Amino acid sequence: MTRNAQRIGIPALLALVFVMIFSACPTGGGDGGEYTAPTPQTAEYRSVDAEGNSYRLTITETLSGAKYAAKQGDKYVLTIVFISGESKTSSGTVAGAGATITLRPSKGSGTITVTISGEDLTGITIASTVKDDADTPLSPSSAPVDLAPVPGGDVYIAGGNGGKPCYWIDGVKLPLPISRSVGLATAIAVSGADVYIAGAEDDEYPCYWINGEQHSLPITGSHGWAYAIAVSGSNVYIVGEDIDTGGLSQPCYWINGVRHTLPITGTSTSAYAIAVSGSNVYIAGDYYDSGSDSYKPCYWLNGIQHTLPITGTSASAYASAYAIAVSGSDVYIAGDDYDSGSGSYKPCYWLNGVRHTLPITGSHGIARGIAVSGSNVYIVGQDIDTGSGSYKPCYWLNGTQTIPYTGSYDSFEAIAVSGSNVYIVGFVQDNAEEPCYWLNGTQTMLPYTGSGGVATAIALR
Repeated sequence: MTRNAQRIGIPALLALVFVMIFSACPTGGGDGGEYTAPTPQTAEYRSVDAEGNSYRLTITETLSGAKYAAKQGDKYVLTIVFISGESKTSSGTVAGAGATITLRPSKGSGTITVTISGEDLTGITIASTVKDDADTPLSPSSAPVDLAPVPGGDVYIAGGNGGKPCYWIDGVKLPLPISRSVGLATAIAVSGADVYIAGAEDDEYPCYWINGEQHSLPITGSHGWAYAIAVSGSNVYIVGEDIDTGGLSQPCYWINGVRHTLPITGTSTSAYAIAVSGSNVYIAGDYYDSGSDSYKPCYWLNGIQHTLPITGTSASAYASAYAIAVSGSDVYIAGDDYDSGSGSYKPCYWLNGVRHTLPITGSHGIARGIAVSGSNVYIVGQDIDTGSGSYKPCYWLNGTQTIPYTGSYDSFEAIAVSGSNVYIVGFVQDNAEEPCYWLNGTQTMLPYTGSGGVATAIALR
């Protein structure tokens, strides 16, 4: 079981997620004037009601491609997705101001109604009276929820809450639909107006979501995981593992949902991270070497495996590569390495295959995420003191460690950098794991319900 797989067994909560996408087509043309297409605009509306249900509406102008544009209504697609996996969809053309769109679920009773109250789509309200089979309201049936326009989302975070996968856009929590009982979102990427998320259900079945719509990933074994995702042009790359009935894992990756096996030197192997630069695809992970009875870190460049050097030489040693970043011609990989001399795990990174040890104050350390901005290399992880049993979240900037505070079981899981802003996501441990992120060292808790949650990955628009 991997570190991500261990975080799924949290009691499920009843939830409802709405995914709404509108496309407003420009008007113009006339009897002869050449149509000049404006620059496409995207606006997002988001809100959370009193019961914690999240609403999201994206309006995007799309160009018709014609030389002359004919007047046309605003096209829409409205989908309601229940936590059970059932979905209902309605689509058509909005006639104008005051138009309404109504959906009725096939289970339970009630309606979801979206009202367009302005010709320019600036006035939008949602009224919900949906109930389950026991006639219990799933969302408020009182006043409509007014969605206030906000700028396009900047910070996207993936994770889980109450055993269910979810993600946050600028701090607003959005559940992800699953077809099984539990799940976790492990990775996230943003390209244009689209949001891509990878993860798994029931600790066994890899999947991904595009703008909230779930897609299963094929495997040849009995179960598997999806750990990382990257988008390049029209291609979506996901990496993970495919595990057979005997428990042996095979590293693999999917391109647009099609599975590809990664060649391995050892027997049981996993792939944890991916980066795409131009036509080159870099994947990081580890493999089991039966000859030395140890796990060794490695990476694949366009499908060719390369072993990374380690310091541990004893039997039963363990080392792995968990994160990867590419900047120009330089390849940065972060992970940890068992030191046979001290009997401890040491965090480290490899720059173009050359290993560098990261300093720690405790007896063990791990490196989870990496980001590169200009000449600066940022790495996040944990500094572990086995004597006191404390797990201290930490980061390294160009090899210098900072421990911002001491927690009992807190963790930094991933990092992203934009200009002078440094974002770190993870969780803190109080009575339960609580998801949060740090912006330039300032902590912000992410909203969650019930028995806790975690933040596993971050992407910036």
